[in-house]
Amino acid sequence: MFFSDAHSQEILIDADSTKTDTFGKQEDVDWIAHYGSVGYHSIVVNEYHTKILLAAFLRKGNTCSADECVALMEEILNRISKTYLGKPRPIKFRGDAAFLTMN
Repeated sequence: MFFSDAHSQEILIDADSTKTDTFGKQEDVDWIAHYGSVGYHSIVVNEYHTKILLAAFLRKGNTCSADECVALMEEILNRISKTYLGKPRPIKFRGDAAFLTMN
């Protein structure tokens, strides 16, 4: 990852769940109550400053926003720590209200 001078000291992981529209009959598609529609409840994770995509997963439509997020964050943090073995950088996490209950 390439960081600008203004943010070279921090990594800001930004996670958000989103609706992925589907058409026809597809596996694991379900009702997403929050969006009031049928589809996948995807999760997208990027580094905020660089806009680099760190992960994206299609999840069942009835999956809660923060479900499976802990395992995903562990994988991403492990990748980041292996990539940046030099100077330690603070890592911050930003997610919507659903991630507040993340265990």
